[in-house]
Amino acid sequence: MNTHATQPRAAKLGFTITAVICAVMAIFAAVLMTEPGQLLNLDRDWIVSYYQYKLLYSIVVLSLFAGLIVLHKKYGIWPAPLLWLCGAGVVLCLYVSNALLDHFFPTKHKNAVYVSIEQADTLLDDQETVYAVEIEGEAVAYPRRFLEIPHVAGKNIGGQDVAMTFCALSNLPVVYDSRLDNQEAHFGILIQTNNNLVLYDEHSGELIQQISGETEFGAPPMKTHANQMMSWSAFKEIYPQGEVFEYKFDRWLDNALLSVFEDGLKKQFDPNSGPLFPTLRLDDDRLPSKEQVWGLNINGEQLVYARSFFDKQPTHNSSLGGLDYVASYNAKHDVVSFFQRDAEIHHTDVDVYGQSSAGKLERLPSYNGVFWMVWSHFYPDSKVLK
Repeated sequence: MNTHATQPRAAKLGFTITAVICAVMAIFAAVLMTEPGQLLNLDRDWIVSYYQYKLLYSIVVLSLFAGLIVLHKKYGIWPAPLLWLCGAGVVLCLYVSNALLDHFFPTKHKNAVYVSIEQADTLLDDQETVYAVEIEGEAVAYPRRFLEIPHVAGKNIGGQDVAMTFCALSNLPVVYDSRLDNQEAHFGILIQTNNNLVLYDEHSGELIQQISGETEFGAPPMKTHANQMMSWSAFKEIYPQGEVFEYKFDRWLDNALLSVFEDGLKKQFDPNSGPLFPTLRLDDDRLPSKEQVWGLNINGEQLVYARSFFDKQPTHNSSLGGLDYVASYNAKHDVVSFFQRDAEIHHTDVDVYGQSSAGKLERLPSYNGVFWMVWSHFYPDSKVLK
């Protein structure tokens, strides 16, 4: 038996198997943790598991490539340039799976820039959509356009450290308290699943599903604060002393990302097209899939209002999850607001500030303008008012 011939054959077979496993693992991670994975409808649990064990996963992949280097040095199975080219591909895949979205979408949780009404008026058109956050008399506008790249903008408003988060695929702003499980948080962008943003906390490693505020690894659900969806012209009139979040689009990458966003969001807003990523259940036809709705999520119960409801009933007293509230539509500014109320009092008129005949009411968090197809996927048992 020729042992000298057998050894190279065995080494070549081992090299080939190791190379295939290394490549498949690296490429799979890159696909899983970027948009192609959602186009392939890869399950969310795969993403969570990868995130949880990404360090170990990366060590395994790099160890496999180290094994290729050892075999190459001993047997010279591949040409050196090819081996190093493959090595560069492995490193690129690990970068894509672990850090790409952080570099594409750098959040502004800790370093957001805010400008005056006068300065912002030179940047915004009157009909642009903004999300207003008012706490203890301090008001801040977050223009939708300025949130598309960073997704997160933090600020102390009325003595509360908060973070505005925005998912363009869901068309959903959610304002979170900047503390997670009583500890300071720093939110980054992980990925989107089911056409909704998944955030991670750099300090604790916790994952947060944006639409629900639910965490993945045992931390309490996120505390939310209220916001109102309105036009820029409405914000200027309602909150003339307010501030405005500005994203400067000062990286060369920003314009490229905006071009990609523009095409994708046209499809996402097109009522004749399906969702950009085929990861949603679309069997709930109580409302058109692309209709923008106002949602409430109170003590485990959910309800949505269609915009048409307020044409018939601009003030609506009701209860949900054991909490009494009033929904109010201000026709002058085209703004929907929700406020907590006493069970004994039925309001007939509440303004955008929450002022009523019974005094000022406490504003409730709501989910403003979210696509019905996204809301119904996460909350299929929601009540609908239309």
